[in-house]
Order: sequence, then C-alpha cells, then structure tokens
Amino acid sequence: MSRRFFIGILSGLLFLSACNLQSDSLRSTIKPTASPKEVSDSDLQMELGALPLIPLSPSVSAPGKPILPNPKTDSPQEPIKLSGTVEVFQDYECPYCKRLAAEGLDPLRKRHPEVSILVRQFPLSIHPHALLAAKYAVCAASQGEFAKIDAALLTASDLTETNLKKIAKIIGLDEKKLLSCVSEKSTQALVEADISRGRSLGVVGTPTFFINGEKYEGAYPVENIERALREQKDPLLPGETAG
Repeated sequence: MSRRFFIGILSGLLFLSACNLQSDSLRSTIKPTASPKEVSDSDLQMELGALPLIPLSPSVSAPGKPILPNPKTDSPQEPIKLSGTVEVFQDYECPYCKRLAAEGLDPLRKRHPEVSILVRQFPLSIHPHALLAAKYAVCAASQGEFAKIDAALLTASDLTETNLKKIAKIIGLDEKKLLSCVSEKSTQALVEADISRGRSLGVVGTPTFFINGEKYEGAYPVENIERALREQKDPLLPGETAG
C-alpha cells in the first residue's frame, strides 16, 4: 500500500472521531422531551378550583345563560324610558317573592312608573296562610287599597289570620266589608282564576314572572329586569296575539 493510502485512512478516522465528540456534546446539552402526563379528573378539578368563580346574571333569552353587559344601554348616567309589562305570580309566604319585591319590583316601580306590573295570586299549598293572605289582597283591591296591602303582606313575617286583621286595620280597610268579601265564593274564584292562568303558562313555583311574555323564575334584581325590558321589544302578555 502506498503512503497516500495510509494518510487517507488516518484522515477518515480523525473525522469520524470528531463527529462522535460533537454528537456527544449536543446530547449532553439537549434534555429529552418529557412523555405526556395523563391528566385525571381530580387534577382538572384542582386546577379549575383555583380559578375565581364569576357569578352569572339570570338570562334574558333562556334560563342558565348570562345577561351580558351592554355598554350602549347600560349607562347609569341617564335613565332610559322603558315600556312593557311585567306579570308576576307570587305567594305572600314565599321568601323569594319577598326578595323579588324588595330588590326587583319595588325599585322598578320607582325608577320606571311607565312599566306596567300585574300581580297574580299563586298561593302554594305548602304555605298554610298563603291562600288567606291572597284573599285579603283581592278584597283590599275591591276597596282600592291593593298596593298598600300588597306591600304590607310582602314585608310581614306573620300572616296568621289575627295578624292579617291587624294589617287590614292599619291600612284602614272597612273590616266588615273585608271579612264578608274574604268568605265569599267569588273571592275564592278570583284566586283560582289566577292560579289557573299561571298553570296554563307553566308556572309551578314562586316567584315566576313574565317580561313581555318571556318567562323568568326566581328573585331577580332590578338591573336584570331593566335590561330584559330594554331587550324585549314585544309588549304582549303570555297567551296574547297581536291584533
């Protein structure tokens, strides 16, 4: 073999040795990629539990979805005139009816007297004094004092017959006419008519109310009711059709 051949072999060996050294150096600086970790349900719950929960407002279009803020209509600087009808089915012994009145309907009456609020009697059988209270409300209406007794019954904690008589006296109702009215079958029929209307609309509990025909259940704050009135354009009551 010639000298040139041995020099060629030696050069090749030196080149291979240099490549191996460079490869080892790269392997020492590059860390291997970790294998994917399987995420369990408990791990996911722990991660979600670390996130702050944002309360969702009740829905305008469908229960369970939030009413998102609308900067064009939610400006507090200038009150917006609203139109429409709120029809509410309530039970005077229902705590959430009392809350809806205090936080939703009463402020709505003050802010927007142009909005019509219709009150329907829907006493539940689980409340022992609700039916009698409803009759007192109906009979007070016949004396032109529904607004006063409605407010009084929604804030009273005791609706026994004794206390109902006291409330009626404070309001200034004619006791003889009132008691006669409460015992009449026609009064019972008026309450039952409200109950029948509610059931025909799918009412099963209280408070349930309709904003221009759209059904809501629960104690909503006035801001949500205002927003729904702004977004609901049709002032028809449930069961009615445009003529």
